[in-house]
Amino acid sequence: MTKRVLVAILLGSVLPFMAMAQTGKLSGKVLDKETGDPLIGANVKVDGTDRGAATNIEGEYVILNVPIGNLTVVASYIGYEDVTIKNVFVRSNETTRLDFELTSEAFNVGEVEIVAERPVIDKVGTNTSQVATQEQLEKLPVRGIEGVVGTFAGVVSSGGGLNIRGARSDQTQFIVDGINATDPTSGGRSVSVINNAIAEITYQAGGYSAEHGGKTAGLISTTTRTGGRELHADFEIITDAWGDPAKEYLGTHPYGNTQYTVTGGGPLVLDNVRFFGAIQYNDNNNPVNRSLPLTLTNDYYDRLTQTRAYQILPDEEKYVVDENGNIDYNQPRRGIFDPQLGPSADIVDFSYPGGELIGYENNSYLFNGNVSVNLNPINIRVGGSYAFGQSVSGSGVTSINNQARAGISESENYSANFKLTHLLSKNTFYEVYLGYTGDYGVGMDPDHQHNLPAYGDSIANAQYGYTWLADGFPVPNPTVFGVGFQLPGAPRSGYGKSKSNSVQGRINFVHQIGTTHEIKVGGEATGYTIRNYSAGGLIGYYRFVRSNPDASQLQISVNNRVNYYGYDMFGNQLDSGPDGAKNPVFASFYALDKIELEDLVINLGFRYEYIDTKSREFRDPNNITFDSDGLIEESNWKDVEPSQTISPRISFSFPVTDQTVFYAQYGQFVAQSRLRDVYLGRALTSTNIVGGLAISNPVGFGLKPERTTQYDFGFRQQIGENLGIDIGAYYKDIKDQIQQRQIPSAPGADHSAYFAWVNGDFTTSTGFNFRADLRRVNRLTANVTYTYSDSRGTGSSPSSAFRSLWLAPTGVPFLPKYTMPLTFDQNHTGSANIDYRFGLEDGPKFGDTYILERLGINLLFRFNSGSKFTRVNPEDFGNRRTPIESLNQSSTPWVFYLDGRIDKTVTIGPLDVNFYLWVTNILNTDNVEAVYAQTGSWTDNGYLASEEGQQRIANYAEYGQIFANLYQDFYYQANLMNAGVYGAPRQIRLGLRFNY
Repeated sequence: MTKRVLVAILLGSVLPFMAMAQTGKLSGKVLDKETGDPLIGANVKVDGTDRGAATNIEGEYVILNVPIGNLTVVASYIGYEDVTIKNVFVRSNETTRLDFELTSEAFNVGEVEIVAERPVIDKVGTNTSQVATQEQLEKLPVRGIEGVVGTFAGVVSSGGGLNIRGARSDQTQFIVDGINATDPTSGGRSVSVINNAIAEITYQAGGYSAEHGGKTAGLISTTTRTGGRELHADFEIITDAWGDPAKEYLGTHPYGNTQYTVTGGGPLVLDNVRFFGAIQYNDNNNPVNRSLPLTLTNDYYDRLTQTRAYQILPDEEKYVVDENGNIDYNQPRRGIFDPQLGPSADIVDFSYPGGELIGYENNSYLFNGNVSVNLNPINIRVGGSYAFGQSVSGSGVTSINNQARAGISESENYSANFKLTHLLSKNTFYEVYLGYTGDYGVGMDPDHQHNLPAYGDSIANAQYGYTWLADGFPVPNPTVFGVGFQLPGAPRSGYGKSKSNSVQGRINFVHQIGTTHEIKVGGEATGYTIRNYSAGGLIGYYRFVRSNPDASQLQISVNNRVNYYGYDMFGNQLDSGPDGAKNPVFASFYALDKIELEDLVINLGFRYEYIDTKSREFRDPNNITFDSDGLIEESNWKDVEPSQTISPRISFSFPVTDQTVFYAQYGQFVAQSRLRDVYLGRALTSTNIVGGLAISNPVGFGLKPERTTQYDFGFRQQIGENLGIDIGAYYKDIKDQIQQRQIPSAPGADHSAYFAWVNGDFTTSTGFNFRADLRRVNRLTANVTYTYSDSRGTGSSPSSAFRSLWLAPTGVPFLPKYTMPLTFDQNHTGSANIDYRFGLEDGPKFGDTYILERLGINLLFRFNSGSKFTRVNPEDFGNRRTPIESLNQSSTPWVFYLDGRIDKTVTIGPLDVNFYLWVTNILNTDNVEAVYAQTGSWTDNGYLASEEGQQRIANYAEYGQIFANLYQDFYYQANLMNAGVYGAPRQIRLGLRFNY
């Protein structure tokens, strides 16, 4: 069969899928014509196609991938007459609203190391991918997996997460040494990897083959280094602790961060046994908040080193006093505290204690290592990692006098992996992967730590020198103009911890048929154990006990909103029972045929996904009953059925000319959303529902997996001998994303409407990406990336509709009716990386010395067009947020970063010593990453100029200007520190690396 015939057949089968990218959407309601009630489970179908949907409990439907043009749409429901609407015009990438009113029928109507020059273009790759090698990582002025991947095409770094091609950040898959390293509860990476231990980072933007699954947005696979044939070791230190952090140098401040790393590897006794290990210690003592640009930091110093004193009113003016003159410390007044300057009064001192700067400490230890054994025909690799970190945070402006009792956070993650490869013949082998991962995190009071009953105990606090009024009643903090400032020793009421671990197994079988077909089949299974404990009011717990001495532990936990599963009421580990750990199980099977012809590569495969969250849903979500302890009765629950899906994948590449390769990919991807969405303790779930509280982060019952369909195509072109370009485009259709809704209650139910997660949000993401790679020529190598994206959905996050639901009139449901730009979407993103480097015995010569040999400069320029936001009424503050434009129609300013690294290597005896200077944000650009929605400004929220602000100043009469100053000092400046308004200012680091 000739190439042209094969291409014709392939395109004939793939182009129909690509044509489906030109689609629109239908949405609307199906109602009973006589009563106006929603019809739940009604079917809406586009006639002549397989496109259709069933209505939800609100009678609403959404149909994606609807063909464009004039269509006929039919709605049907048991017991009702069908309704057909013809000549419905649907346009590409737009939503057509179509409502139906139905009438009842009663009315009769193997490991090989090769050093080779990388090709200019990838001629066999069938999707959009990018690779960063160890050599590149050593030179880049950015570190860490997320930092490096954030420079790749199609990636948006937002809030510490990675959004790939319009998907939410929890849908990014992380793999480390073949083991799933994704946090199942919240998303993100759960296994720490030392930068110096990375051999390669591979990024695939969603269009990966059937071999991979579990997440829908993109795949980030990291392979750690292994030992070589010769023993090697290196030591590196990076620091910016080279000066006084209170002083300014070159427009910046030292931040007190130092990192020490040691790596080593090589043969272990026998040549066929090799090891690699890396250890890192991070000592971060950061007294200056990174989010403040230097211009404001200096002003901030000037303001806060000036002592401002305000009078604290006497106790009888702070609290309600009864007719006998007794002070009721349980009832603080909510009125205005008039301030005045005066040395004779008790004061709140806003200056830094002892002239020290507010900051935080964050120290961590990391380890990565592995041992590989070659027992031909069997190869074995055993590896693992461990990381522990502790941070002490006292950066809040209102806690400057309480630094000694700043909260402590501890985190820990660990992993172990085993890989066995057995070559059965030259054409056949199999791989076995076993893995174990775990992570643990806790936030607590520095004195009581894990002793939860002591948090609200006056005697336990007295042992640390803290005087309390009574159990559950610490001395109240002073409040000035509505701002509470912590006294020395002010307690922490909250405690929280979470823990999860996984046991994983995977097997791959690979068989090569001739030179054409590579057959892969495999399967994997993962079992999780997940625990969580969160108590925000341990001090209030004592108040409840004092008032309710006969309350049961369940009643105490219900009334104090304690969330726990996998732990009991007091945080003790609990494995089984109704409050035991959650144990979801994920499994999959795949089959893949990689067809490699002389000038055509085809990947054909499918993936079966089994997802069992081991969760429960309500038999009747509108009518829930409760027992005497306030818990939901067991009879209300039923188990959620496991999800089982099959996802096809197809991709190909073929040369159009000897220097041009065309590629395309189509695939369906299925993944469970964050497990945090489906797990919540019995006590807190019951409290949320029976009280009808407005909960911004509720829980979902019976949530289905998220589904994505993606099309990816483009071409790679070689220009000359050293330049290659990759131009591609993509289309993504994401369904069943999590959104928030208010679930109504049935008439007579003993609970109100309640908030819950449901499947309902959907996203359509399209984009274009460009990449150019220049192979090193005359000391210079470079790469440039640019991405244009347009990601629209009914919600940027599960809680996007929370405020609208909360403030909607009672009984009026709010649901998204149309797609909108997503808040994290940045239409234009890009980067340019240039590396200019002198080789050995290269460059100008002075005597017998090449003075510039092994000197290199690496510059990284990054930009984006800003994130989306919605302007609101300039008079709206507090809970009010009235949009004055369509949602997310405005953007924050463009962001530009220029980072650089200059290094020089010299040989001293057996050591290669590398000195370098690493500067981020070289131009010290004030990059605005957030603005005030009332003004669109990043320097003024407009409150003092608003009607409410002016009235408040007037109410304070002679103290109005003092209030305005305080507002500028603390409301405004504190918001800048806490809200992440600005990106990082210039930072200067010095580095030294010894390599043996």
